[in-house]
Amino acid sequence: MAKRFDFQNSFRTKKDRYGYFFKFSVRNGSASENGGIKSDSLYRELTKLSPLDTENNKLKVQVWQENASNFYDFRKVQFMQFFNLVSKRIDSTRSRDFRLGINTSGGMNDLWFSDEIADSNYFARFGIVVPDSTPVRDKSHLIYSKNEMFIKAENIIGSATIIAGGNVNYYDYTSYITQNKFHESSAYLKLNNINIGVVRLNAVGEIGIDGYNSDGHRLRLDANYETNNLDITLSGKSQKTLPEYKAINYAGNHVAWNNDFNLCETSGVYGQIEWKKFKLSLSGEYELNDNYVYYGSNTQPIQYNASFSRHYIELKKKIVLGSYHFDFSIVNQEVSNEAPVYLADWIGVISFYYQRFLFKGALELRYGIDYWQHSQYYAQSYSPFTRSFVYQDTYSVGDFPWINFYISARIKSAQGFVNFQNIGQFVFRENYMMVPDYAMQDFGVSFGLRWDFYN
Repeated sequence: MAKRFDFQNSFRTKKDRYGYFFKFSVRNGSASENGGIKSDSLYRELTKLSPLDTENNKLKVQVWQENASNFYDFRKVQFMQFFNLVSKRIDSTRSRDFRLGINTSGGMNDLWFSDEIADSNYFARFGIVVPDSTPVRDKSHLIYSKNEMFIKAENIIGSATIIAGGNVNYYDYTSYITQNKFHESSAYLKLNNINIGVVRLNAVGEIGIDGYNSDGHRLRLDANYETNNLDITLSGKSQKTLPEYKAINYAGNHVAWNNDFNLCETSGVYGQIEWKKFKLSLSGEYELNDNYVYYGSNTQPIQYNASFSRHYIELKKKIVLGSYHFDFSIVNQEVSNEAPVYLADWIGVISFYYQRFLFKGALELRYGIDYWQHSQYYAQSYSPFTRSFVYQDTYSVGDFPWINFYISARIKSAQGFVNFQNIGQFVFRENYMMVPDYAMQDFGVSFGLRWDFYN
């Protein structure tokens, strides 16, 4: 169940000397923590067995966990305004502008986990003993204020844009039994669309000044070269920050920690080359990590003090033969030094579809098959009461196909589709897991129709 509400308003003066944007948004809802298998045919099959009989059901998971639920309530107000200090017309489409911008936002985030059964196996799964007489609830309440001020100079040198500014943020974080207040401030510089010959550069640098990430920094540089048939991108990054605040301080009803972690460091390079004529692209990334923070199998945060690297390579190809389209991509990735990070070594995605325009282009018809599969690996397990993914090395997921068949059509402003989801389940019946204990969706049929009433 989910609810959403948005209200927004914007205004600009005639000569663009002043403008503002205002938005208020609400997001709230709940999710039943039953492993995703309560209300489909798979659940009905498993409930014929004992709840803890994991050896005789096809997915090897526990069932009857429908009493636990996660709730969330997010509310946010944003007010952004600008003052055009200097404006000089260059041509009919461009002007040289100096703007002062102020962006203020604030909000409240409430999260809580509730379980009517005190001896929930959610806690036992992570080695946590819950007394039968104790209600199982974990809550967190966050009030925050984010304030940004910047100077923006557009079209100063050619089409270049320069932005210099700073952030001052305040947080009041209350968990089940503790309250913590903290702040952070930083300064940044952004350079966009800097042309050096045939190469276009974008860069951003941010340094911590005071508070939570006072010794941190974030740097990134992107270079792009593009012709009619070739597109090359090279990027480099360096980042030194503390992990999310929840990993530093958390106090729930049954789990709590207070950590003094070192700054996490990440640096790496990324490259991509695309041959437009051949509809072929090759991309890759190499990344170094130090002081990596992860959540252990008992949900406690751990800092991994050894360095490790991660790389991935992806190849994409599109083939068009008349009305037939064949798209595929293949990914290889790996982590070094036996780090506490597991990734699927191989990922393959194939999309084959037929597309044709009939009746002088009035009707667009498409039907096809999407196929996705990755190799087996130890996916992180999910801890619903702390809302974090935790390390595990006993249950592997993957090495099964996920196949969808669909038909779609468009006639002028009317569009419709029928989708047959997970048709491979009729053949491959075991280990349909996205994460341990959370099954993928069963076979199903979905359809939709959209009709816009205009010519």
